[in-house]
Amino acid sequence: MVLMLLAACALRTPIVKAPSPAPVVFATVHDRYDDSGATALPAPLVERLEALLVARDLRPQAVDAATLAGFTSKRTPQSRLAVLESGALTFLVEAEAEYVSQLNGRMRWQVDVRLSLDPPDGDPITDEVAVTVFLLFMHQDADDAILDASTVIERHASYMLDAYFSSLAP
Repeated sequence: MVLMLLAACALRTPIVKAPSPAPVVFATVHDRYDDSGATALPAPLVERLEALLVARDLRPQAVDAATLAGFTSKRTPQSRLAVLESGALTFLVEAEAEYVSQLNGRMRWQVDVRLSLDPPDGDPITDEVAVTVFLLFMHQDADDAILDASTVIERHASYMLDAYFSSLAP
């Protein structure tokens, strides 16, 4: 019984904050399989990612639509980070969702996510994750698949940011 009470009171891992409040160039890109267009990720996911940045004493600076439209011809994270380079920390989240098959009456989607963190004075850090999601209805699309994978995306973004700021601590 005592063990159950202690397990219920487990402390959460504290958020690792930036050494001082700083701006961060923040871009989200939804690459679509059906064409070469690049758009922003769904708004609820962008808001959650911005909240992660704000919780770490960062001030996200969104990328304008014209820059995002220029990502259509630039498909690698290195070329996209080069466009975003501003001398500040840059955080880029790219996602692609592809319908794979129908399994037991559900639509199976594969969401490929690439997270890139480019510090102003170092090499970029990149993390890639593939998330399989199952949607219930045929009318749901790639945006719904990405939103369904948002918890995993948010968790990986948290790990990346915490690991980076932990490495800066003396």
